[in-house]
Amino acid sequence: MALRPGDYLPPRNLCERVDFAEFAELFHPQGVRDGYDTGLEPELVSGSMCEQSMARGGTGVVEVTVLCSAYRDVDKAVETFEVGLRAPYGPVETVAGLGEQALRYRASNGAGIGMTVLVRNLYCRVDATPAPPLTDAEVDGSFTAMRQLLQTLLPKLAA
Repeated sequence: MALRPGDYLPPRNLCERVDFAEFAELFHPQGVRDGYDTGLEPELVSGSMCEQSMARGGTGVVEVTVLCSAYRDVDKAVETFEVGLRAPYGPVETVAGLGEQALRYRASNGAGIGMTVLVRNLYCRVDATPAPPLTDAEVDGSFTAMRQLLQTLLPKLAA
């Protein structure tokens, strides 16, 4: 994968760089983190994902997933980010000060929430899929945790 100055290398072993500590005030990790490297078309895009199951104080669980992919072509990364806006989400909200573009959203079914960020050729997404649906306080706390996780992760991926 040929890169230009400022481009990100394809992330690998994301679970070694993410510990989900940002969610510790809301939820409690259950089991071990699980992840794998992605990239069915490594000449176009390649990356890694990591997920963690978390307990919600006896009221259910939340699956938190982080996925980051580096695209060979910055325009393709932008296109993927924009296509994501047409996914079955409710209204999206801009997240200022995170990457070149960042958005947060709720799934149209009201259960899951997420945040996406684009930095040059790197596209990252954090999703929280709960059962049962999150409370308003959990939604607010999860969005804060997602932002913190991405703020911590992005510099690690640039190195």
